[in-house]
Amino acid sequence: MCASPASDRVLHTAANLFYERGIHAVGVDTVVSASSVAKMTLYKHFPSKDVLVAAALEEQGTRWRAWFTEAIEGEATTAEARLLAMFDVLGHWFASTSFHGDPTLNAAVELRGTDHPAWEVVRAHQAWLRDFIRALVVEADLDEPECTSDAVHLLVEGAIVGAQVGVTARPAEAARCAAGVIVAARSPLRHAPDAGQRTTPSARKNGQAPSSGQEQKEEVR
Repeated sequence: MCASPASDRVLHTAANLFYERGIHAVGVDTVVSASSVAKMTLYKHFPSKDVLVAAALEEQGTRWRAWFTEAIEGEATTAEARLLAMFDVLGHWFASTSFHGDPTLNAAVELRGTDHPAWEVVRAHQAWLRDFIRALVVEADLDEPECTSDAVHLLVEGAIVGAQVGVTARPAEAARCAAGVIVAARSPLRHAPDAGQRTTPSARKNGQAPSSGQEQKEEVR
């Protein structure tokens, strides 16, 4: 199917309407009216509403992924920092008046229990997001990359749902805090010896040497 100005207009209009109002709440006639095309033109490019929904969801997902990637790259330069910057970017999204949740998660809720063609788009988007996160985890050389990727992915999706339903006042900040704990725990830097690190008396009793003679003097005092 070749794209045309009319089909692009239908697709963009449908994507916005489905996102703002819901898939079931928007009929073909509404899309036709809002996009100022004839119904025959719509069906020429999209034979059914199901096909239109899947195409609109893919179009919106493509735009979102491009925006998300570019925004994160503008926030941080290292992989580890970008893992946390994801939540800063999400926070900006949540604060915008155009935020109505994750389009793919919204679709998953509306289309549950069906074999709707949009399910393939939903799964592909979630797979992309997880792969995106995993690539950053691997680049940052974090331990247990599979488990770490899954955990951060769940935090991202949880923050989005939390922002949509209002479960917490600052979902992006809360998720960022949790992600920071995970990243710090899985970071290779935690294995590096710190010459200036103080050793507690309990640690010394367990056979760990103090880091300096000064600490021994302080303990005697």
